[in-house]
Amino acid sequence: MLTIDLGIAAAIAASAIWAISSVLMASQVDRLDSPSISALRLAWASALFIVLVLVQGLWGEFAALGTSNIIQLVAGALVGLALGDTLYVVSLRLLGAARAFTISLGLFTVLTFALSALLLGETITMNVVLGAGLVIASVYLVALYGRADAPETLAGTTPPPPTATPSSVASLWLP
Repeated sequence: MLTIDLGIAAAIAASAIWAISSVLMASQVDRLDSPSISALRLAWASALFIVLVLVQGLWGEFAALGTSNIIQLVAGALVGLALGDTLYVVSLRLLGAARAFTISLGLFTVLTFALSALLLGETITMNVVLGAGLVIASVYLVALYGRADAPETLAGTTPPPPTATPSSVASLWLP
């Protein structure tokens, strides 16, 4: 029997929430520009977190962080939330929710494990390397064959279904 630990359950829940968020954002890309969508999301999320921190009495933890750690968190917010989310909203507008989410999340996965190995010293196993290769192949297939004007064949062959490769990737990353 497969048991899923709390970390895996949280990651699965996060992916479901991101998927819902992507669809909700995609429904608004014709009504608002990308920076406005990002700003609105960030403002509401910030307000919610400030309330949660105050209600839980955690404000003192911020003071204990120190200037260097606060600068790193702010830089992460500026790069990830302000720039990254805005570019993601642009991709939603140009590609649609299904393609934008698949491409960005697939490459996010590969880049995260590479940077975590380089900057945090995390171990990369052969399964992770194989999984990364499959993710890159999946992103390529979605980018190429996910378009409305996608070619019917590639070198005279029928393209494989894009759902087969992501399933293989997921199975490689389970412990």
